[in-house]
Amino acid sequence: MKQISFLLLVLVTSAFTFKAKAQLAGCSQKEALAVKNSMVFVILKQESDDVSKIYNSLVKDAMKKYWTFCNYNFVGIDTVDKILINNNGLYFIRTFDEQILSTNGYINVSSIGVLRGGKPYATYKHVEEMAWVYVRKDLWEYAPRFDNMVQALQNTLIWKANPENEKKDIYSLYTNVKPFKEKVLYIEKRDLSEKLIDIAKIQSVYKFKVKIVDADELHKAVTAQDENVIYMHLTNNRNASCFFISAKGGVVLWEHTAAINTQLQLIHLDILEELNTAIEALK
Repeated sequence: MKQISFLLLVLVTSAFTFKAKAQLAGCSQKEALAVKNSMVFVILKQESDDVSKIYNSLVKDAMKKYWTFCNYNFVGIDTVDKILINNNGLYFIRTFDEQILSTNGYINVSSIGVLRGGKPYATYKHVEEMAWVYVRKDLWEYAPRFDNMVQALQNTLIWKANPENEKKDIYSLYTNVKPFKEKVLYIEKRDLSEKLIDIAKIQSVYKFKVKIVDADELHKAVTAQDENVIYMHLTNNRNASCFFISAKGGVVLWEHTAAINTQLQLIHLDILEELNTAIEALK
């Protein structure tokens, strides 16, 4: 009930103005351009509970505020098969919350991504997403960052559609540490083990501006598109990665393929130590 109350409060206080796990893509330039030139259908959940209602509010508002890559329309999950089946030239956006097998064993995956139509909605799997961003384990965890998740998904498609990037690896982008020198790094408290809650321990390895925040403070930075904030975002992809995302625009700046505990999703100090080393190496 406490989590439900938090999100309902957020929705009310922000007047439903939520603004796009990291920025990933498996689609080709041709596929990205096909998405750009088509109508993308955003799948809404059946509003049978508070979680579904809140999710629908989040995705509707984020799409309206930030989505410019292509035309889109909203469609209910109860009617989606009427447009998906036998239409492989159609694209849609949906979320996945499922368990998949990785080299670390079975892990929980939550993502929002773009898929191609052509078969019944219920038969799709997370691995069929052409472009996607990893969110968190469930709605309660990723809602404060939802605006940036939609933006990150769009950023991926924009990058993929650019002919100059046809043969490039999108992960090669995630090495831009220059902004960290002047901006504040937000680390959400629940991403830290009890041993690391002490800010002094973090500052012993990360010498730049850093702040431990709760979900509400991170949410405010994202919805305000605060250009002075970068935040840490743990994911399950590539068998545990840590992405650092700009609150303004949902741009992924740096990635660390860390040995994160994929069940607890907690940060290790060596991530921040390597980030600090990369920043200090700048000329």
